[in-house]
Amino acid sequence: MQSHNTSYLLRLDSIRFIAASMVLLFHGSVVQIAFLHSLNPFLVWIQEGHRGVNLFFALSGFLFALIAGKGQPIIYKNFIFNRFLRIFPLLIFVFLITAAINRDTWHAYQVLGLLLIQFNLSEFQSQPTLGTSWTISTEFIFYLLFPFLHQFANRYGERYLIGLISLFIIMRFLCLPLMPNELNYFFSILGRFDVLLVGMLIGRYYLQHSKVCINYYALPLTLLLLTAYFMLLSGMPHSPAYLVLHPPFEALLWSLLIVTTLNSKILWLSFEKLTARLGSVSYSMYLLHPFIIVNCQNLNLIENPLTNALIVSTMIILPSSIALAFLSFHVIEKPFLDFRVRYFS
Repeated sequence: MQSHNTSYLLRLDSIRFIAASMVLLFHGSVVQIAFLHSLNPFLVWIQEGHRGVNLFFALSGFLFALIAGKGQPIIYKNFIFNRFLRIFPLLIFVFLITAAINRDTWHAYQVLGLLLIQFNLSEFQSQPTLGTSWTISTEFIFYLLFPFLHQFANRYGERYLIGLISLFIIMRFLCLPLMPNELNYFFSILGRFDVLLVGMLIGRYYLQHSKVCINYYALPLTLLLLTAYFMLLSGMPHSPAYLVLHPPFEALLWSLLIVTTLNSKILWLSFEKLTARLGSVSYSMYLLHPFIIVNCQNLNLIENPLTNALIVSTMIILPSSIALAFLSFHVIEKPFLDFRVRYFS
């Protein structure tokens, strides 16, 4: 999406669409047949589609590193104002719709979840229409801290970010006896924040080495590496070592995908422009697709459960979510985004 504060990179929006589609197809398939278990290299991208959240996070860290890369001081209040315009209009809309659905059981204190941006709590996670909003809690904390992280990284160098990533790894290890439920890691900053930091670190590296991986083969090799990684993890029980080390490792893989996509000499022309346009509405796709899914969960078009799940997800849920996202983007998101301001002094 184009901004007043950075030049537009078409392929970053394409990556946003890939991330949103992974999450959407994963949720659509899970509703149909619980969890897929396949070693098909194509299906494994749907089976492991929840990992698209880490792609979103790594991309956010990477993008903000590019935006702030010139070293100009960031005007904090303008930066947060822009982030508020980006996040809150659609989030408030979804929250009010969910509150209307739950008017008999919700109370006024639920509004604190919105004001404090704490959607990773169980009372919100149990709501199908707010189930994806937990990521905003982690994302917005990163927004609040980014101007400081940027200044510290400029002052102390990249070793500061490496030290902070190491701190999160150590804290995950120390918290293992206290958090037996691994979902508590993945729905919180404890398991996700260093993904953003890795994206930021690689973004700063890219600013200094922007010519890396300019060729035809780096992107296909990266896709093969990610596919092999997904297939390796498919169905594998998550060990303590996985819980502790996985987030930054996966963030490195997603960052590699971002870099090789930006610098790939493979051109897909109109297809690239299409995916970038779809990526510009990825936030609406992400927040609104649960409304489509709950209306499709009992669709049985054919007898084979796997094939039915794939057809419903790809042919009904995905295009319907895209159509709804374009509408919401133009009537809710875009009018507010036009109020954005420059945040470099």
